[in-house]
Amino acid sequence: ADFRSGLDAALASRKSQVDAAIAAFKTSVTAALDKAKADCTAGANPATTRDTLRASLKAAQDKLRADRQALDKIGTQVTQLAATRRAAVQKAMDDFKAAAEKARVDLKAALQRPQSTTSTNP
Repeated sequence: ADFRSGLDAALASRKSQVDAAIAAFKTSVTAALDKAKADCTAGANPATTRDTLRASLKAAQDKLRADRQALDKIGTQVTQLAATRRAAVQKAMDDFKAAAEKARVDLKAALQRPQSTTSTNP
């Protein structure tokens, strides 16, 4: 349960960061397009409007790329969770083997005890 909940939390955190980066990118692109439309409607120089739009879109792409690179890497978290889980499973297996061995020894000792015979043979 700890492994799965830890993994789910790491994945959810990363997903929310990715969603935030994408939302910021979409907002930047929409703002750039709206500004370009407004400039065209206002009769601004088309070359300047185009250059401004290109620069704004490139800045939005660069920011998205930087945001993606800055995202938390969950590989180390998954490795730590897996190691913890592996250790817990190994401990459980060792405990089981020890308990099974003790039960085997106890059973063997119980079967080897001389039994008192109260019945008489004719």
